[in-house]
Amino acid sequence: MPSLIEKIFPHCCVSCSSTGPLFCSNCQNNIDFLYFEPQLTPLEKYSINLKIVGLYNPPLSTAIKAYKYQGLYKIAPIFAELLYKHLIFDKNIDIITSVPLHPTKKRLRGFDQTKLIAKELTNKISKPYHQLLTKTKHTQNLASTNNQKFRSKLTNKNFKLKKENQHKIAGKHILLIDDVVTTGHTLSACLGQIFLAKPSQVTVMAIAHQG
Repeated sequence: MPSLIEKIFPHCCVSCSSTGPLFCSNCQNNIDFLYFEPQLTPLEKYSINLKIVGLYNPPLSTAIKAYKYQGLYKIAPIFAELLYKHLIFDKNIDIITSVPLHPTKKRLRGFDQTKLIAKELTNKISKPYHQLLTKTKHTQNLASTNNQKFRSKLTNKNFKLKKENQHKIAGKHILLIDDVVTTGHTLSACLGQIFLAKPSQVTVMAIAHQG
């Protein structure tokens, strides 16, 4: 049942402003869907499956910006449904995890946007979520620079595998969730830690690719 506030101020699509879901089906149908795996140099040293819903163009980019920067955390289930609907999930996935935010960034934003999406997926594919990684450095927003070397420097040694989680990864198929993949430097830093624990397989899924 909608609340009184929702009745007075009904939800509208963040992209087209139509009354209804925060990211409506018409706008979802207009996503620039990605039908190939982008070749990202920082990821070439890892044997992974990389699956991304679409390109970081409107209307998808509009919805992502609203989600991350306007605090519209209720879009998380919609993004999880996009992943579930448009990407193929292997049946042998053991654990879902996500690219973490630094605690300072999480306090400023109010929520960890990628973790919310990942946890929504647990109900769809009946697999457990574990926060395997922590972010150890609070860096500037990567969206503020396109310089590859600078991005690499910002993400280098930024993530750490929690010791108590190492035994959970060995021999397991890990699904790593991210929101936006750009150069691949952030994912590379995360994967470097995950592969230390010798998983059997790693699949990476993201909402969008910007590049």
